[in-house]
Amino acid sequence: MVKVLGTEEAKILDQVFSGEISITKAAKILNISRNTIYKWIKNKHDRSRIKRSIEIHDLLPIIAAYPKLGPSKLKNELAKRDIKVCTTCVWNKIKKHGLAKKSQRLDYSYKVKLPKHVNKISSKGKIKLTNEIRKRAVEDRLLLNLKTKDITDKYFISRKTLYKWIKRYKKGSIERNNLLDVMKDNNLTGSLHPKSLSENVINAVLTQVIENPQLSTHSIAKKMDSVSNHGVQNILKKYGLNLYKDRVTYSNQNKAGVIATKPNKISDRIKLVWDQFTPNVAPAPPPSNLSNLFRFFKTFLVSSLIAAIFSFGIFNWISLLGASGSISTAVGMVFATIAFLSGTFFFIYSLKYYLTIAIVLSYSQTDLFKESDKVGRKKGLFNWILGLGNGKKGGEYEDGHGGEVFGSDNKSMRSSAPVGLEPNLEHVILKRFPFISVHIPFYNEKNVVGRAIKAATSFDYPGDYEVILCDDSTDETTQIIRDYMHESGSANNKTSPSTIKNEKEGWELASVKVRPGVTLKHLHRTTRSGFKGGALKIALTLVDPVTEFVSIFDADFVPYPDTLELFMKYFQAQAGTLEFKGNSDYQYNTNTNLRRLTDKQLLLKAQLQQYVDISGMC
Repeated sequence: MVKVLGTEEAKILDQVFSGEISITKAAKILNISRNTIYKWIKNKHDRSRIKRSIEIHDLLPIIAAYPKLGPSKLKNELAKRDIKVCTTCVWNKIKKHGLAKKSQRLDYSYKVKLPKHVNKISSKGKIKLTNEIRKRAVEDRLLLNLKTKDITDKYFISRKTLYKWIKRYKKGSIERNNLLDVMKDNNLTGSLHPKSLSENVINAVLTQVIENPQLSTHSIAKKMDSVSNHGVQNILKKYGLNLYKDRVTYSNQNKAGVIATKPNKISDRIKLVWDQFTPNVAPAPPPSNLSNLFRFFKTFLVSSLIAAIFSFGIFNWISLLGASGSISTAVGMVFATIAFLSGTFFFIYSLKYYLTIAIVLSYSQTDLFKESDKVGRKKGLFNWILGLGNGKKGGEYEDGHGGEVFGSDNKSMRSSAPVGLEPNLEHVILKRFPFISVHIPFYNEKNVVGRAIKAATSFDYPGDYEVILCDDSTDETTQIIRDYMHESGSANNKTSPSTIKNEKEGWELASVKVRPGVTLKHLHRTTRSGFKGGALKIALTLVDPVTEFVSIFDADFVPYPDTLELFMKYFQAQAGTLEFKGNSDYQYNTNTNLRRLTDKQLLLKAQLQQYVDISGMC
């Protein structure tokens, strides 16, 4: 290791260089041997070594010129410029400025050295040389007489590549072709490529698949000398036969005499859409001769009817077109016909969605306990689809009993009323307003958290309610919530939020009264155990004891001021009551069992599940 001279040593060494003192006297002053003095002189360690420290501007020109050099070779280049430092100093400096990797130094070199007209792909360290750039490189050599080395360094190409471009340029000039097109690489692709797979090879591979579908691509390639394993893989991928089950199906179709069509993405898509309108049915037994005859006549009659209707429509349309007084009228009729046919097609296509909604609404008319689906139904197609019949007879049910639900004789709970939305809830009058707990989960929602809190604390609900913000955020969302709670507490109650901590489960709950009847709670977790579901699970255990209903909103959802009241009216309209409370000791009746529930937490859970069953909402 080379010793770095101190200030006193360098001062005495300067006196030796200037001739003020001799080497012997300097050795006595420093209490060292004469050989050490001679060694210092030989290695030329002067004060510049002591005072000079490496700067990034000393390294940047070298990196721009030689981006592939590592720290050790960069140190040697600095030494040639009379800057002597260690390899570690160079490494620390380039690492600090983001030039530690070779690719980073190459990117920097390209930015500094390349002309503006060169398109570069810095992530790969390569240059995208267009035909125009190739032409310019050739003209730099032929017209400007630049050195070949300078051109290859400028465009980062080899001499062989430059000579190839020059040859193309000269040939194109003689034949008077477009020089930009001449500089293009005319690589053979597809069937023109000498290594492409012929139709005979493809058919041979497919034949092997038909005969031996269990063979792998390696086994098929061994049986054929004209194609490699990679080629077999490409053929199977092209025809959708990569999987063993696909090859077995393809083989069985051919062996059974069925024409196995090659997979086609367009035809498969059309078949998929067609299957949406023609659902599959179970296979029927072999038809008799009479059935075949009946099927023939049925097909003939249906085809004749369709052909007659189509011919009649075409004939009348041509007659109307011929009776038009002018060309503009005829053209307008043609466009109107096209628009009508297009609209008809799209209407028929979308009809299945409307039918799906109607079926879903019809299936939503289920008994709460699923004992009878025939009780209290009104007849009629629209009543069946829309569920207008609720099965009531003056407040009683047609089966003559109302049943008990959670220990109460509430007959409305046995309603077979549909779960569809009410068209108008203005006629519903609430006699009381239960306590509601609103839960909103957050995870890094800093852009919408303020809007969500303002909307949740501004409900136009006559009763009391609370808002629990289930916060698992790791960004500024948590601080935004805390600032809002402090501002609300200071503005309304002149108090700060109260906090409850549970270090074992990793959460803390802060609460503050925003306004009379509205409490804002902030549930913050340090761990995301269970993610959103885990946060909502903890929130359910922290609701106010008087809570009767729980409403969950997404962070980006902005509810209307009357949302909670409409929810209560909806429950009132569907269930006939808002009295879902039961005793601490009650029975849960089903068709098959009789359970006894005594835990109050299970009571609350059963009530919440009951609300979901009645409303069809979650």
